[in-house]
Amino acid sequence: PDLFNEVETVIHLSGMSNDPSGDLDPNLTIQTNFLATMSLARRAKVEGIKKFIFISSCSVYGASGDKFLDEQSDVGPVTLYALSKLQCENALFPLADSKFSITSLRFATLFGYSPRMRFDIAVNVMAKRALQGKSILLNGDGTQYRPFLHVKDASRAIMVVMEEDPNITNKQIFNVGNSDLNFMIKDLVPLISRYFNNSPVERVEQNKDNRSYRVSFRKFEKICGFKCLYGIEHGLKEIEDAHKSGQLINMDDINYYNLEVMKKIIKEKPLSEIKEGGYLLLPEKINLFLEEQHINFNPIVNHSAMKKIDLPKKIDSTLARILGYYLGDGNYEIYRTSFSEQRKEVAEHYSRLISQYFKIPARIRFREN
Repeated sequence: PDLFNEVETVIHLSGMSNDPSGDLDPNLTIQTNFLATMSLARRAKVEGIKKFIFISSCSVYGASGDKFLDEQSDVGPVTLYALSKLQCENALFPLADSKFSITSLRFATLFGYSPRMRFDIAVNVMAKRALQGKSILLNGDGTQYRPFLHVKDASRAIMVVMEEDPNITNKQIFNVGNSDLNFMIKDLVPLISRYFNNSPVERVEQNKDNRSYRVSFRKFEKICGFKCLYGIEHGLKEIEDAHKSGQLINMDDINYYNLEVMKKIIKEKPLSEIKEGGYLLLPEKINLFLEEQHINFNPIVNHSAMKKIDLPKKIDSTLARILGYYLGDGNYEIYRTSFSEQRKEVAEHYSRLISQYFKIPARIRFREN
């Protein structure tokens, strides 16, 4: 049966959202965020959908310092969530043609009141703590940059792309956010503190966040004429008003936290039931993932049973890191990919995840070009 009967546009927002949720079960994250996205897009194309709008994230820029980043800037995702978003972009655009328009919207960090409220994102959780009479937490030195976008502006951006001429938006990536809302976190915290009558601030040194990206939104503004309407204070007032009116009574309810929601789902329902087809990470299932990528890949097994990936140059480092998840013994080498010190930290982070997930020793051996 037709899945998209009488539908012209698909807006794809579904997925394991935010970094902690993505790391909870890497298997499920790749299955949901990448494989299911590609399956959905191919189904949409076959059924004659005209527009496919994919919601991506500015987190694909990773730890990029204080320079302004546009859609042509280098990407460097440092979490599986961000990796999955980037790999979707890379795999989706080859499906686009004159009859099937694909657009990727890289959203800044969202904030503001919504019917299904979230208190696991920066501005909202700071507002929550202030309203509860608790200190606002500043993780690390706060020098990391983050761009912000009100959820109502995010919705408006989607509508703009829906209504725009597909000849303008097809095969395009747009950063979506407010240029005035690129904040160092250490500058955002006192702004929120002042709004809530100088709510106290507590610095948490051990929770340093290495992600930092300062983003330009000029392309979307220039091509589609989009302008954000809502600032930080508007979002704070919404949350404050919702709390005072009784709409937000128990702000610690787990339903406001994606990670806690996913933990509950996994606890109540075995993963074997959630993940149709079982675990994709087993070595014999590697080809399923690679077929999705249209990549001819043959692992080489040496005398020590170390599975090696001899990566052709056409495969980018993002895919190389994702492929690491698909080697079930947790051991892999990456060839023909240079790793900066920062990239080594990323790879080592995923090595630890593999080790924890499979309950086996995991390591990465680096071979510089």
